[in-house]
Amino acid sequence: MKRLLILFLFFSIVGCKSASFPHKETLRTVTDSTTIKTRIIPRDTLVVVPADSLKISQQIEALTERAVVRESNKLRLSLRRVGNTIEAECHDDELLLEIALQDKEIEILRQIRTEERNTIRIPERYIPKFAKFLMWVGGIFLGAVVLLVILRIKRVI
Repeated sequence: MKRLLILFLFFSIVGCKSASFPHKETLRTVTDSTTIKTRIIPRDTLVVVPADSLKISQQIEALTERAVVRESNKLRLSLRRVGNTIEAECHDDELLLEIALQDKEIEILRQIRTEERNTIRIPERYIPKFAKFLMWVGGIFLGAVVLLVILRIKRVI
């Protein structure tokens, strides 16, 4: 009988509780970013434009000390007669162009970052104040009953 009473008191103190499973929440964040860097590099280049040509035909009797001049885009030719000699003078202006080129360098950087965060929520049951009060009163009462039973058992033995 005493053992049965002790077992009853033990199980009433421990009590029954329903199993509560924690709530697991997973948050996954994927960040995709693209960075474009543009760099312009100036570069100087020399371009030589080819020379021009010019042809002239003149009769020897028509030549005098005064020069006969013919011109084209970049070429200037003058003919004249000095005594028994024919003098020809040709000026060719070679065109030298300087061109400023630009090299455009584009660097594309793509980055994908994945972040995963796990959150485990353990729910707590809400217990009203009057229920807590009744639990305390019941616990104190059960403690007093256990104390009385132990004192009676010690006197008997």
